[in-house]
Amino acid sequence: MYSKSVKLRKKKYREALMTTVIGVKCIDGFVIGSDSQLSIGTRNKEIGYDKIYHVGDKLIAFSGDKDYFERVLDDVVDKILNTKIDNFGELVKIFEDCTIYLHKKFPITDENYTEIIFGTAINDEVDFYRINSHDCFAIKINNFHATGTGSIFAKYIFKRLWDAKLKCLDAECILAYVINETTTIDQDSSPPVNLAHISNDAKIYFSGRDFIDKVIENISKADKIFNRDLLRYITNPQS
Repeated sequence: MYSKSVKLRKKKYREALMTTVIGVKCIDGFVIGSDSQLSIGTRNKEIGYDKIYHVGDKLIAFSGDKDYFERVLDDVVDKILNTKIDNFGELVKIFEDCTIYLHKKFPITDENYTEIIFGTAINDEVDFYRINSHDCFAIKINNFHATGTGSIFAKYIFKRLWDAKLKCLDAECILAYVINETTTIDQDSSPPVNLAHISNDAKIYFSGRDFIDKVIENISKADKIFNRDLLRYITNPQS
């Protein structure tokens, strides 16, 4: 028998078109990757949408309902640009206050469940968090976190490649591959892949399309070689 929490989680992810977003903590910063499918309402979608934003030296990405996220973003941008943020707690409070306000003002249902990943660098240290439209409190990401309907596939693939000593460039290459693979499995996720990262000195970088496509092409070739060799060893383990 499933527990209550499992039932609720399955209901949210079954009814909400959430696509795929992954955040990864690295030794020299933090990387966010996403697919490009956009959820509009409960059954509509748009392809080719970039879900990674930067506001000053803050990086924000979302998976879930577009209308809800835009309400969050409007409020958050205004507060971030008009507030001197000296520590991560102040940034977290801005997001928590905004989601609590929206939770009270607008009816939140499973159909518009949304999760946001956000963070920045302060005093040469990067911290990233996740917050959703139901719980309204932020949780720090210490290694990596995947959200959306494709997250179950992305987590499985990414765990096989995870290393606590990853640098941002390495993580971007892995995420390009993982998210692209996820789009071939999850019907609510679609290419192209988008990537961005914040370095420890608070500089934000968005990866170019040529770089992302080349990484996907090269790693996909290596993956085919691995699968071919694995199949050979399975069918003839003594070779």
